[in-house]
Amino acid sequence: MKQQKEKATNENSLILMKLKELEIQQIGNNENLQRLKIEEKEAEKEIKILQCGDYYMKLIQEIDEKIIQQDYSQKLIELDIKNGLCNDIDVYIDELEKTLINYHKEKMLQINKTIISTWRKIYQGNDISKIEIKAEEVGENQAGRKSFNYRIVMYIIGKNQDDLKEIDMKGRCSSGQKVLACIIIRLALAEAFTINCGILALDEPTTNLDQEHTIKLAQSLSDLIESRKGQESFQLIIISHDNNFIKLMQQNTECSEYYYVYKENGCSKITRRKYNNALMNRELD
Repeated sequence: MKQQKEKATNENSLILMKLKELEIQQIGNNENLQRLKIEEKEAEKEIKILQCGDYYMKLIQEIDEKIIQQDYSQKLIELDIKNGLCNDIDVYIDELEKTLINYHKEKMLQINKTIISTWRKIYQGNDISKIEIKAEEVGENQAGRKSFNYRIVMYIIGKNQDDLKEIDMKGRCSSGQKVLACIIIRLALAEAFTINCGILALDEPTTNLDQEHTIKLAQSLSDLIESRKGQESFQLIIISHDNNFIKLMQQNTECSEYYYVYKENGCSKITRRKYNNALMNRELD
């Protein structure tokens, strides 16, 4: 009996040990299970984060593509507008160039018409029938505009009155002819371009002119003054030491006063004079 009792006790002890081991193992399994659950939750969070990241990346990509498409469409519209504007500007430049060329031709015709008419009124010689300005196209400048060279030509009368020879005036005319041509050209330019604001100054216009041409010049200037009488903006300033020319201008126009400039004690003085005084007299009324 004693042996059986000891045997039973030993078996009970073994059973208790086994139970303890199982209990310890169960506790470990529970801890592992808890850890696995935690890891599972963390994995789920990571999966959600990754899924959210993919979603947002896809969303950003879609937004970027939309913005890029909008920018592309906007730039394409701007390009079409700019191309249209460039085409319009090209058309405008062509039309402007044509208009300027036509304007240039019209003005040259007008200027030369005035030059020829005035030359034939004033010039008393029988060797030069007329003079005119020649405009010759020499190409385009850096801005793409046409460039012209200008020269003064005169038409020499040959054996017959209708036989005219065109030659350059530069270096082939007398001093008097040169002075007369300069004055006539200036008058023509003033008539063509200074209709609304005409100020013309002539300094010693009778230099190298003989008496006959001086008389004709005074008459032409008087005609110019008469034609511009009603134009308030027109002013003709004549500087001259030629008393006879001044008298002619006074006789042909309604001008009653002039300004006299002289030196006194080393200083220049200017006084307003009336034509009924002796010309160039320093004494005032």
